[in-house]
Amino acid sequence: MLCFEIPENDVATKCGVRFLKKIKALVCLYAIGSFGGNVVSFKSLRSVNASFIKIDGNIIRNITHDPVAAAQVQAIAKVCGQHGIASVAEFVETPDILDKLREMGVNYAQGFGISKPGPLSAYA
Repeated sequence: MLCFEIPENDVATKCGVRFLKKIKALVCLYAIGSFGGNVVSFKSLRSVNASFIKIDGNIIRNITHDPVAAAQVQAIAKVCGQHGIASVAEFVETPDILDKLREMGVNYAQGFGISKPGPLSAYA
């Protein structure tokens, strides 16, 4: 199974839309990356029907001490859930952030707090 990651700002371009249509026709999954890094547009979630939304790591890093960042992540996770889109938190670096994400209903996490990168041979 193949999943492409498309940056949020590329999704709305003509080229991005054509690309998404082609990979959907090939039954590939795609994730919208860096979501929320700019002005969050929930309207785009309806139109792109992504498999995953990857929440921008710069927001994730701040959720334990910035109530605005926490509210933003919680809103993204809730809207994703309502649209049947899985949410992924980028840059999860501490157990506190991971616990907070669980409370918020984020589906997946990636970052050094989960696992450090390693050679593919180590994951046989």
